[in-house]
Amino acid sequence: MSVSVLDKEVVSREVIRSISESRRSIRSFVPDSLPEEDVREILRLTGLAPSASNVQTWRWAVVTSPAMKARLSEVMTGNNVQTAANAPINIVLYSDGQHVLDNLEQIMHPGMGAEEVAKRAAGMRERLSQMEPAQLADWARVQTFIALGQIVLIARGMGYDSATMGGFREDGVKALLGLPDSARVTSVIAMGKRAEDGFSHHRYKVEDISRWY
Repeated sequence: MSVSVLDKEVVSREVIRSISESRRSIRSFVPDSLPEEDVREILRLTGLAPSASNVQTWRWAVVTSPAMKARLSEVMTGNNVQTAANAPINIVLYSDGQHVLDNLEQIMHPGMGAEEVAKRAAGMRERLSQMEPAQLADWARVQTFIALGQIVLIARGMGYDSATMGGFREDGVKALLGLPDSARVTSVIAMGKRAEDGFSHHRYKVEDISRWY
């Protein structure tokens, strides 16, 4: 039986507020490295994010070695060059629609039974196969933004900070990491512990950007 957060009071509203309100886009990190077990747990928890039909199109490339970080910084642009070079780790979030298409049986819940898994995978494969390669790639990439929003909050909840970076040469990132042609890079996420707080939040008021019906 799953644990209900609200019924069991596993986490409070105050904790949720603290994580959300203390999150910043941090570009200056202390040099300490992240323990591998923490990185794996961040990725595992991020993998619990929702996706259409449970497709889980997100994929990760974790860059930790100084040599690879230096090479990654060379394919970043603007301020991201320095951020990627100095961050303890960089996590490259990418999608691969073709890999999803080829492995649909793996995303189907085994509790449905082998016959239902085969049926549903075949139906989804038929629908996705009708997409052009570029359309399939775009479809897969859209799903990854759900994971992008989740990973920064999970990292903050575990005591780490991040900067989501969209300024990079996608072809350069793919070549450096040996990603397949069908891959699309969503973001390079610098992660570590903050050396400074950065700017406080400056956001629209809810009433300025919301309509209620």
